[in-house]
Amino acid sequence: MNLLEMFKKKKPVNIDSLKWQLNEAAKIIAFEDMQSLRALQSSFSQNDRMIDPISRLAWLVDGRLLQRETWIKTPAVANILLSDLATYLPHSKLTELARKFMSVTEANFNIDQQLHAVDFILVLANVLSPNAEPSVELLGRLEVTRQLYQNNPELKVIVSGGGIAKGITEAEVMRHWLMAHGVAAEDIIVEDKSRDTVESIILSMDIWEKHSTKGICLVTSSSHMERSFVLLSEYCKRKDFAVNLACQIFENPNASHSLTDYHLERFLLFKDLGRILGIWDYQTYKIPPVHRSYEHK
Repeated sequence: MNLLEMFKKKKPVNIDSLKWQLNEAAKIIAFEDMQSLRALQSSFSQNDRMIDPISRLAWLVDGRLLQRETWIKTPAVANILLSDLATYLPHSKLTELARKFMSVTEANFNIDQQLHAVDFILVLANVLSPNAEPSVELLGRLEVTRQLYQNNPELKVIVSGGGIAKGITEAEVMRHWLMAHGVAAEDIIVEDKSRDTVESIILSMDIWEKHSTKGICLVTSSSHMERSFVLLSEYCKRKDFAVNLACQIFENPNASHSLTDYHLERFLLFKDLGRILGIWDYQTYKIPPVHRSYEHK
């Protein structure tokens, strides 16, 4: 399957609002001659010898797979590197990551979960303005949360985000907004230490584990939902959480989309899956120094 076919197969969460995807996909140059593409790949000397943290076996990994520019500017090369990684490195944690990434991105994303089996809402933050005002994206997520709570007042709400503007965190701004719009203060739990989506999920699920035995409904924007929901699901599997998952999407009708946005989300999902699965540390997508070597020991 070439890149164009993969792109067309992907199911957007809202087909009407994301028609740009198919229009942009038509502009992709299909690399039909895979042999030539592999020759192009081998002409770069950017391989690192790495040590698997589990098996302690060494392998060569093309460093471009961990570079944002590869995914955005040469997505066909990124796909070839992924395919190689998934095929030729048995017993490797990075092979596990490549296979997991390919399986979750090729699966249909279902957003029709029921809310009756959850008792918590997790709403993810978006960057604040320099004046500590919520963005349009964040306001949309908060409004979805308000409506969910209004219709299901037994739910508790986790507001998650540790970004700071003018001395106040994203989570505190979210808490104040929800309180001003009818959500009871005692029903809001603040998670204000996370710096990104992965940390939001990990720290919020620590909170959920202490307070809940049912499930959680994830609230975020449409462009952010697939990555967030996949990461949440995979983290729950890794931790053996018996949790029911649901999600509610904020769809911003004025949001601008591009093929670059799509490829960037794919890169971020690959990077963040590695973190959620424990293949590299939570602060950076690079292999920790203890797991890097230029000698097979």
